[in-house]
Amino acid sequence: MSIFNNIRHALGFGDTSGSFADIEHDDLMVSDDDRPGSSVKLSEVKADTGCFDSDTDTINRLKTELERLREKAGEAESLNDKLEKQRLSFERQKRAMSDRILDLQDQVANLEAQLSESGSGIEKSLPDKSTDYLSEIERLKILNEQLDAKSRISDNMLSQLNRKLSQATNENRELSKELEAAMHLQNEIPRLQEMLERKNCQIKELQSRVKADETGDDSKRNISDSESKLLARIHELELHVSESDSLRERIKKLKADRETLRKTIETNLYNQAHSEARLRGEIKRLRRKYEPDKLESDDDKPRKGSRKRAQQSDDFGYQEPERGKRDDNPAQMSLFD
Repeated sequence: MSIFNNIRHALGFGDTSGSFADIEHDDLMVSDDDRPGSSVKLSEVKADTGCFDSDTDTINRLKTELERLREKAGEAESLNDKLEKQRLSFERQKRAMSDRILDLQDQVANLEAQLSESGSGIEKSLPDKSTDYLSEIERLKILNEQLDAKSRISDNMLSQLNRKLSQATNENRELSKELEAAMHLQNEIPRLQEMLERKNCQIKELQSRVKADETGDDSKRNISDSESKLLARIHELELHVSESDSLRERIKKLKADRETLRKTIETNLYNQAHSEARLRGEIKRLRRKYEPDKLESDDDKPRKGSRKRAQQSDDFGYQEPERGKRDDNPAQMSLFD
């Protein structure tokens, strides 16, 4: 049950499908000066209800922050698309480099075959071309590896941005729901205030009616019962109106969460750009330091920490669990004597 239905229920109107029921002046009775507490409580309820007016500025600020969050989400999505296009471009360049390397290797093989068939007649003209082709192959291999590294970096950044974009979208959705609920509450506040004012007028009218008819025993009993019901309803109204405080605290928490998310996104974008630049420099440094054949020999070495598969004790794969060492020290065994 929402806050509005709680208030309607506390006033005895029940659910009215989005609107407050009209007050019937003859339904409720209150006492005269014997029970002054009812008028005091009603004034306190009106004072508490007036605090809803101060939520207007908060709701407007919440709208502004929601728009800013949507802009941040749009920027993250645009960056996501940009990185995806960059990754696809790297893949196309890598495939083109691979095709070029294969083509050059085929040309070198054809030249070597022609050299072996033709003898020494063309031996003087082919070595220079073969050397040029081999140099071009090595250069394209290095470029292909660099493109591969860039593609992996782009994939990692794209994955991280997708996670951040999903979180921002969820926060945006939750904030929109809270804003919609707050605006709905703001629209209901004037009707609630009007209803309370009519209630106050009804109480005054009934009090004057009670003073004119205070000699009747039956009227007194009706007044007492109606007053008890009214006091109980006013008490329920006080409890449910206090829920507005929790709503304001929730709005404050959403603002703090939104600020934290914004700072996190900005920090991650900066760190990712810095890491990419540093990784590119490290790749260039490593390429100058190591030779390609050295890297291949390192890849052939077995990995550290690999475990040997335990031998099975029988055809069904059963292994007897390792038993703990039994302590047969006489000094300790004497403790159990």
